[in-house]
Amino acid sequence: MSESVDAAEVLGRSTALERAARHQGGDWYRHYLLAFGGAQLFFVPTVLLWHEPVAFAGVMGLYVALVCALSLYAKRQRAVRRGFARRHGAVIGTWAAVYTVSVTLGTTVLRDSVPFALAATAGCVAPVAVAVLREGRGRA
Repeated sequence: MSESVDAAEVLGRSTALERAARHQGGDWYRHYLLAFGGAQLFFVPTVLLWHEPVAFAGVMGLYVALVCALSLYAKRQRAVRRGFARRHGAVIGTWAAVYTVSVTLGTTVLRDSVPFALAATAGCVAPVAVAVLREGRGRA
């Protein structure tokens, strides 16, 4: 009888944890994505249009600080939804690919091009914005 009571308690805790992940997991991740996406509105045009070495080093320092802060924020979360690592990997992987192409083109071929900087910013924000919309839809 003791084993069945223990099993029932474990299943109850498991159900409660899954419920918490479903209801709270999307909220923190949506905030994470909004902070990361919002930062792109500053960082991408700054990196593409401001070429002084000191400015670039300062922007990269701020970028590292943002990633560290967001990583600490993510680490403190108690619950994540099933499939989170795959979804987050896809978002960050897509962003990294767009960002790499944007910085490569924006610092060589299309240097100082304001229209390109705006398009690159939109491109870098797009995968994050799609993920925010999907997280919102996942809760409905």
